[in-house]
Amino acid sequence: MLWAAVAALATLLAVTAQTPAEADQNQARGVDWSGQGSDRVRGDEDQGGSQQAWHADKRITRGREAYRGQFPHQAGVCFGRLNCCGGSLISQQWVLTAAHCLTGKTKDKVTVKLGTNRLDVKEDGRMQIKASQIISHESFRPNDKYIHHDIGLVKLQRPVKYNKLIQPVRLPTTEEARDKHHGLWGKISGWGATRTDGYQNPKLKWARLPVSQPGKCRFLDGPSAHTQFCTDVYDYKGKGTQGHGTCSGDSGSPYIADHRLKNTPVQLGVLSYGGLTCGETAPSVYTHVGSYLPWIKHHTGIDSG
Repeated sequence: MLWAAVAALATLLAVTAQTPAEADQNQARGVDWSGQGSDRVRGDEDQGGSQQAWHADKRITRGREAYRGQFPHQAGVCFGRLNCCGGSLISQQWVLTAAHCLTGKTKDKVTVKLGTNRLDVKEDGRMQIKASQIISHESFRPNDKYIHHDIGLVKLQRPVKYNKLIQPVRLPTTEEARDKHHGLWGKISGWGATRTDGYQNPKLKWARLPVSQPGKCRFLDGPSAHTQFCTDVYDYKGKGTQGHGTCSGDSGSPYIADHRLKNTPVQLGVLSYGGLTCGETAPSVYTHVGSYLPWIKHHTGIDSG
């Protein structure tokens, strides 16, 4: 990962109604998009009857532990046993992640873990597949003043077979790509550390966060700021000032929401970076997936509509 190169600047951190033919094709491949990552999944009751969220940085702090199969699209893009970025499975052979996670890496050093909530345990049903190709966005410059185009792809050496633990996430449609998602609530999941000074957490955790309103995120600046969005920071009342969110090791993880246009789960963002501390006051910054649909299609052939 690229934390050393970027630490001075920041602590790095689709959906459409299916036609009958598409539904039949997805069913034949074993794809099940019903409720994954949405606000309707088990274990997502709001505490205290109100919408509450977790602050995002590099890792998920004070997040909830995910149950097995809650995020079947979740991928660990790993460079060692407990040295992983997050990612999302977008087809049988492609994983979406952050470009900074792949900087300085070669494909033979990258392994993708799927179908698991634990990085440190060989759970039944877990798949571990080497990369056959890694691609960072051609315009990504990790040492630039502004960190933009932080999006990357990993191609698996072999296609995966979908099951209840391994499913692709949907990408936004062209119509949804034009929406900046302000005020929308979604989920971020990952294996990041749980404290600013902590090690990477081997257990998958998740947090619920709202997309910031225009002008509220001080990190969005530069010529390509329109290709990014932020999530807000919220604190639990009466439980101190530290917020809930993401931290080291969560970079590259997917931000999933029920989009207001279709009310079905879609990946809106790829976690890129945030503030210099975890779980405090700085928002998280995400690469806006909808801005890169042509780039994704060019490299993978995936057309989200």
